Amino acid sequence: MIDANKLIEYIEDAGYEARSYTGRGMGSKECVGITHDESAVKVICDIIHAAVNYQDDDSLETVQDLCESLRNASEDSMGLSSIVYWPRITWPVDKFVPDVDEDETKECGACGASGYTLCNPACPMSIESMKDNP
Repeated sequence: MIDANKLIEYIEDAGYEARSYTGRGMGSKECVGITHDESAVKVICDIIHAAVNYQDDDSLETVQDLCESLRNASEDSMGLSSIVYWPRITWPVDKFVPDVDEDETKECGACGASGYTLCNPACPMSIESMKDNP
């Protein structure tokens, strides 16, 4: 199984933005995911391509671990886009540090909850999108 931080690096090298996601039946566990408007097959192939082209050690074992991990992907529809995610690859806690003052919380645009910067990781109104659309 590939390390979550390494997978996120490959995702970013492939030109996608990794995000935390809580899929169906996962409770509150957050995993690595990618919101996209393309086929999941293309997304996964792009990640493998990035790993082959950008890895430091040129190790076949690294690519094999990546392929084995990517094989366990799930996908959910999010209206106009989809998310491909890996329930077995836990989102690293140190990767997501909100840059929002506690006094500047906003109403969630998806669920209407007030006083929260994010109602849950699956909510399309993430902190990043709230920064872009105040």
